[in-house]
Amino acid sequence: PQAKKRAPTFDKEEPENLERYIAELEDIFEANNVEPEESKIYMALKYMEYRTRLYHVPDAKEAAGSWEAFKKLLRKAYPESVGDERGSLIRLIEIVSKHSPIVLGQRERLLKYIREFIECNKLTAQPVMISNQQAVALFLRALDVSIRNAMVPYLPAISEDTRPEDPYTLTTVVEAAKKRGKKIIIVGKPSDDLRVTYPIINGSNQMVECIMDNGSQIVSMDTRIASGLHLSWDPDVVIHMQSANGNLNETKGLAQNVPFKFGDLVVYLQVHVIDNCPYELLVGRPFDVLCETTVQNTQTGDQFITIHDPNSDRRCTIPTYARG
Repeated sequence: PQAKKRAPTFDKEEPENLERYIAELEDIFEANNVEPEESKIYMALKYMEYRTRLYHVPDAKEAAGSWEAFKKLLRKAYPESVGDERGSLIRLIEIVSKHSPIVLGQRERLLKYIREFIECNKLTAQPVMISNQQAVALFLRALDVSIRNAMVPYLPAISEDTRPEDPYTLTTVVEAAKKRGKKIIIVGKPSDDLRVTYPIINGSNQMVECIMDNGSQIVSMDTRIASGLHLSWDPDVVIHMQSANGNLNETKGLAQNVPFKFGDLVVYLQVHVIDNCPYELLVGRPFDVLCETTVQNTQTGDQFITIHDPNSDRRCTIPTYARG
């Protein structure tokens, strides 16, 4: 059986199809002897996409039964459909506005934008209606600064013959955008520095490197550091620590209620004193629990700790530093 021919249709989101739509309608009018102009307008509205039809009902009323007047109003609504300079430029600006802003990582969105922009951009063909410089500026307008900055390594070196105000062709810029628009997978470093602080301990001016380690169950300090800070400790309060080789070593004792000044806040911690520590001071979970700490890490490796003093109910944020 012969396939049934589909009726033409038109969607205002695809204005470039308007001329084809009008031509197909007029073929139907001629084949079916449709002469009343009001009937032509009715059929033109009927075959439009629903929202497009509602959009053009006022045009049908304004045309007052004139098919030629209605066609003129349609073409006025979609100047880009006739392919002239004004229409093409308007369409190009609409494409830029529709897709803006495109940020780094949105590869599919970027490629769709490039396809639409290149397809529409026939303004730089002969005769030239807008310059390459204008086309490049218009193309870049939809790209977030994150993509534009990332494109720089993919642009070729500027030659002496190149005009400073127009260094790259649109094709070169588009290719750089495609390369830098590829999906980026961010991975962690093989290792990163431990973070340390330098609190004032027991009112001493001695600088002590304090490793922040919330994986430790205690606060511990090397015996030599404790002596230099003039701390005293209770030798009857000891715990046994397991070393890396599996041996159990007894701590020297517990220094109680040691004042630690972080920023302008003073908190009091219980410190286990240990011989021959591989560190000066290690602050573990007791500090985090007492001070209800909040830790903020950044991708640059920086770390900031917000602490709360339970006695004064005040808070402060302190920076940390890479160990060593």
